[in-house]
Amino acid sequence: MSSRTWIKIYVDKWLEGTISEESISIRGVWVSLLALAGNGKYGDSGHIMALHRVGFTDQQLTLMLKINPKMWGIARKRLQTTGRITVNNDNVITIINWQKYQSEYERTSKYRSKDTTSDTPKGTGRDREDRLKTIEVEVGDRGNDNLLNELDKLTSWGKSQEDGLWLLEFKKEFNEFNDSHIKACRDYHSTKTKHTKALWKTRLRNWMVIEKRKVSNNGAKGTMATPDELKTGWG
Repeated sequence: MSSRTWIKIYVDKWLEGTISEESISIRGVWVSLLALAGNGKYGDSGHIMALHRVGFTDQQLTLMLKINPKMWGIARKRLQTTGRITVNNDNVITIINWQKYQSEYERTSKYRSKDTTSDTPKGTGRDREDRLKTIEVEVGDRGNDNLLNELDKLTSWGKSQEDGLWLLEFKKEFNEFNDSHIKACRDYHSTKTKHTKALWKTRLRNWMVIEKRKVSNNGAKGTMATPDELKTGWG
């Protein structure tokens, strides 16, 4: 999913339209949802979701919006009642009339691309950086889908809506995390009889901590830790 660098706010509607009659909390949630809907990590053409056709839980949204659950519940109901959002059974949020009010970004994208290729040297320019970021986001999303599928193969993992957000946070801490780490950790613990998602998360964290330590000690050679080396440090 591509990510835009800005969203459009209509000054007259914001100051004098129906949204101006809402509380500052409702307005704050509204503009935050617009930003999420335009961010390639969470949105695509006015939709806010964790994965394709799978939305975030209300708990995840309160963390992302940095508000308490009660405020989110009030804002969600109000924005639905006033016809600004819809929420389907999978908790995917859709901004109503997104294309009508936010289509200018797409309309001007060809001009931004033209300016970058004609007026600035190849390899420079803000627009080229934006395009590179977009590519990174799209590749990252596909990579995350592969990782989520691999995690689901772990005994007793049990796929859920929270997995996507957990993985995003985990990769912020361990950006080198990939499917080979999952497979190696799974093989190492294959003889264990007790498996839960919480245990797997702890095991994966311990695995990556020791992996990072080993890479650091080896001068960033990037070799995989051996089972004997990984025995040290398990909690």
